[in-house]
Amino acid sequence: MPKANKYLIIKINHSHAGFFAYVNFVLNQLLYAERNNLQPVVYFGPESGDGPNAFYDPRHGGNTWDYWFEAVGVLTYAELSARIDDPDDALTPGDILSLDTKQLWKLHCNEPESVFPYPHSMHAETYHLDTEWYTKQRNKAQRVVNQYIRVKPHVQAKVDTFVVDFFGAGPVLGIHMRGTDKGTAKSHPELMRVIPPEEYFSHIDEYTKTHGPCRIFVATDQAQFVGRMRERYGSRVLCYEAIRAEGIRNPFEKEDGNGYRKGEDVLIDCLLLSRCNFLLKCTSAVGEFALYFNPQLECKDLNHLQSPLSNFRQLRIRMKRWFYLKYLAMRPGIRRWHSWREKLKNVGYGLFEALRWGNSESSSLYNELSCRSGFGDRLTDLWAALTIARLREPEASVAVYWEEAGKSYAGFQADYSTKLFGIKGAKFISKRPLGSSRRKSSYSTTEMCEECILPIGSNRQQIILRSEKNWGGNCPDRLFKDLDFYKLDPRMGRDKLAETYAAVARATHPSQEVASAIPVDISERIGFHVRLTDKLVGEDTSIDMSADTWRSIEARGMQRIEACVENGLKLFICSEDREYCDRILSKVASLGGDAVVAPSIDPNNYSAGFSALVDFFALSRCKAIVQMTKYSTFSIAACLVGDVPIVNLDDEESDVSNKINIWRNVLRLGDGGLPGGNST
Repeated sequence: MPKANKYLIIKINHSHAGFFAYVNFVLNQLLYAERNNLQPVVYFGPESGDGPNAFYDPRHGGNTWDYWFEAVGVLTYAELSARIDDPDDALTPGDILSLDTKQLWKLHCNEPESVFPYPHSMHAETYHLDTEWYTKQRNKAQRVVNQYIRVKPHVQAKVDTFVVDFFGAGPVLGIHMRGTDKGTAKSHPELMRVIPPEEYFSHIDEYTKTHGPCRIFVATDQAQFVGRMRERYGSRVLCYEAIRAEGIRNPFEKEDGNGYRKGEDVLIDCLLLSRCNFLLKCTSAVGEFALYFNPQLECKDLNHLQSPLSNFRQLRIRMKRWFYLKYLAMRPGIRRWHSWREKLKNVGYGLFEALRWGNSESSSLYNELSCRSGFGDRLTDLWAALTIARLREPEASVAVYWEEAGKSYAGFQADYSTKLFGIKGAKFISKRPLGSSRRKSSYSTTEMCEECILPIGSNRQQIILRSEKNWGGNCPDRLFKDLDFYKLDPRMGRDKLAETYAAVARATHPSQEVASAIPVDISERIGFHVRLTDKLVGEDTSIDMSADTWRSIEARGMQRIEACVENGLKLFICSEDREYCDRILSKVASLGGDAVVAPSIDPNNYSAGFSALVDFFALSRCKAIVQMTKYSTFSIAACLVGDVPIVNLDDEESDVSNKINIWRNVLRLGDGGLPGGNST
């Protein structure tokens, strides 16, 4: 098969953006693809660069573009992924391009050839009505929309039905009014001012004098605006039953599980506006796109007709933008607000809990988790501390301070709530006990602590690991080397220490909430753990892999997957890269196999790390685990929890061996009885 043209993956990079801002991102990347002779393919997944995609709904698929629109080019994203997975297809990952964040922002904000639905960014000071400027933008957009943007039939059918049922034969005046978060875009305050319904009235009355008492179709995000229009114009006012807000937060900012409907509602509103005979609008992408869908539609923009704003009113609009983005936008400001609110709410309880632990007879030992890494790294270090505690005081429990907030990685945020799991012998507390030693946040591969046990008053002691910030390296062998430091019997055998460590690991269990989200037939499946993002680096290390090493591991992984399917084995796939999971699912489906992933859960409706912990405990319950990465303590720890075999696919292409052998005395390493070749 001859080589295909290179493909551009069109993506989104701004979570605090409305539906038609996303569509506008597509227009600009389509223009980029034309200039660079690239085949365009749109992929709008669950994430939007700097936060979640507000319109994502896993019940409708993994690509939100496909919910409402046809493919913009010759292939859908799923079809492109299938071609990449097809070994007989000449298309390779090297033929797939996408723009990075910096390039995308330049394209959307500072590229003269791009489409601007209203003056913003490089055109932010062009706030007086400039018909020549608007004509130029609309001509570009109308040509691209006509050539590439095709609405799905089920959406178009709803629009057509509404027009037949309500528009009738007479003229219909379209009204687009923006309330809620209008004023928070980076544009001039003159164009960001909310135009209230009362300012539309004179223009509506003027149109009525010429065209008679026509029907009035109102599209708005503000529920109160509909009521004020109906108070004045009664039954003449038509509205599509869309989700609207009563406050200043845009409906799409509210993460309530209605992502699909919110996208469809605004698309239908826009398409209905495009079917009107004249449009009264404010400065907004929704009204502009109505003109893109219907080049014959004439309009009047009320933001461009107002008198110049006073400096005070301009300041108020700028302050609204600052306040909204910092405190009300779900991505990322509202999370900071909720975080601080929870901290304030819990501070009194936390202090009480810290003091109460200090007087408790149930725990004489305390450990502060120093590791701020991923879940596997944290667990293995905590298991090390609990192992020491059990060897010192077999019946003692350990009070553990586990700080939920962790380190940010390229692919994930390492936040994990202790509400989602438990460990026998560990009591999680939310505040450091009075008198305890706060561990340093710096990381060193060589720095060793000098004391294992620190007194913290009232016969309580704090356990300190010898190499605290070893990021998942505190395995039984590491502890065995430091028996003297931990003041343990130097005659203790390595096997006893390993058995104690393994018993601590197996006493780790999920919460009921997590357990209920695990696939019911998980014990019949082979788990494949794909670990990418920050594990892909320029050169191999003992825990990270170069692109060449990954390609070799990936090839062996795909061979294992094919062999499992051929032998009738069912699979469970997990990864921090959900897009890659989808590719594997597509491949398994094409082979006629059975593969599942854990349910995609909106993290804002659950405790921190919910999805990751579902993956973790699901892996621990599989028949065996295949580690499709060079080294990951996430799947290593899952193997220890479930006492299941693990297959590591790194065959040491580089000169740097991986670290998995340090776990050999507690892991069931090997092939796990799986078909597909020999691996570590």
